[in-house]
Amino acid sequence: MLDAGRLMTAESDSLSLFDHALNATLMLTYVASRGGDQVGLMTFADRVLTYLPPGPGKSASQRLIRSLFAVHPELVETDYEGAFTAIGPRLRKRSLVVLFTQILDHNAAQQLLRLTRGLLPRHLPLIVLLRDPSLEALVQISPNQFALTDHRPYITAAAAEMLSWRDRLIRDLKRAGALVLDILPRELSPGLINRYLEVKARQML
Repeated sequence: MLDAGRLMTAESDSLSLFDHALNATLMLTYVASRGGDQVGLMTFADRVLTYLPPGPGKSASQRLIRSLFAVHPELVETDYEGAFTAIGPRLRKRSLVVLFTQILDHNAAQQLLRLTRGLLPRHLPLIVLLRDPSLEALVQISPNQFALTDHRPYITAAAAEMLSWRDRLIRDLKRAGALVLDILPRELSPGLINRYLEVKARQML
């Protein structure tokens, strides 16, 4: 499940978060298909954009790649409810459901948490949250670097609060039974493959 909403247009290392997720999706598709697993895809923003049912082998990878040519992130709010409602009835077998997204809003976080619980225990959700390096850099600034009239301490405090809120969301998702990959965009592809191989090795499906 590939989020193509507004927050996925943000850039990191000269690529949008959507493009980072797209590259990781293609890599995961290749590895999973070679390992004998079926792979499907949903892209969504304020509506479902594309859906390919799970299929085996090289043909599934080729169909998935073709379906992504015309998909781009849009400046609209992500509709998790619509996406989860659409995908749930279509997955007949227990599946690893990988969701690539970015969340900065309490209401969206609560909605995602509720919908993720709805996938369990029938499916195994893996929520991929992309970290913001610029946000993390803000909290590394030493207080000694600030002048008395500097506004940066307030910005640093806001960044720290956002990171703390994000940590709470991750803990809530894990307590609900989901897997979470909280990762920098540039590390996404290898990190995702390692998590997928871990799921396979531990026979979690």
